[in-house]
Amino acid sequence: MTIRPTDGQVAEPPELTVVVPVFDPGPVLARTLRSVLDQQGVRLECVVVDDGSRERIAALAPDEFADPRVRLHRQGNRGVSVARNVGVRLGRAPLVAFLDQDDAWRPGKLAAQVAALRAVPGAAFSATGFRWIIGQTVHEAPLPAVSYHDLLSGDRYVCLSSIVVRREAYAAVGGHDPVLAQQQDRAFMLNLLRDGGPAACVPDLLVDYHVHGGNASRDYRSSAAEWRAVTGIHALDARRRGDAQSLAAARRGLAVGRALYAAQALDAGRRSWRDTGPAGTTDVAGHLWRAARWSPDVLARGAATKLHGLLGRR
Repeated sequence: MTIRPTDGQVAEPPELTVVVPVFDPGPVLARTLRSVLDQQGVRLECVVVDDGSRERIAALAPDEFADPRVRLHRQGNRGVSVARNVGVRLGRAPLVAFLDQDDAWRPGKLAAQVAALRAVPGAAFSATGFRWIIGQTVHEAPLPAVSYHDLLSGDRYVCLSSIVVRREAYAAVGGHDPVLAQQQDRAFMLNLLRDGGPAACVPDLLVDYHVHGGNASRDYRSSAAEWRAVTGIHALDARRRGDAQSLAAARRGLAVGRALYAAQALDAGRRSWRDTGPAGTTDVAGHLWRAARWSPDVLARGAATKLHGLLGRR
């Protein structure tokens, strides 16, 4: 069911649709939607897709949902990829932006990206730099440029909450793959970059990307499996086409993924030992075994760091 405003409709059609998938977002939703509605210089509509929440979504941000530019669509829980695809289908504008329920945009983001896409008419999408916010720690990630090989090799990360994509490009690559639960954003953007060329990037830090304990990325085993699957598909495609440069980028991407998820396995082992002690030995051993299998170098560096810390306290 879609709730539409009954008065105050925007006279001109929107030029950009913002899709916000939500599932029990809590009070941060008001901040997220306010960062959308405060954007200037762009005629927008905002489609909020409630993917089977137990919370009363409209009550979490009553002022924002009172804005005639915001629509709420309710559906059963089908996963974030389906929610995004549905939001795009419900939108009316030629450009689409995505924003996760706990992220927020900086002023001027959308206007800068619309201008960037006008300046590069062949680009399938635009992306911006962002700030990783982990508790009280902030990491800056500017994005001067990104190409297919940059993303495939693991040398660049693009935050989905930073992108504005042309609707026809979204449809051409089939949108988000609902089979993937962890790497759907990377798979989607790899397809865009492969088929549409480099993105029209705005390097400024225009997104606050919040990372917290509930983020899906903590399920490192599923994420690692999907990273290998997505990267492997592109490696097979490159081999079939005789594209040596893309094949080399895919091989590097597989190596980067092994190191990345070995480090996450090592972190998971440390957390398990801290939380359970000797009672969780089997679980800890499983994490360490995966770290060793994926990247012995990462495991060795982690062990050396731990030993150094122990010796330093003596």
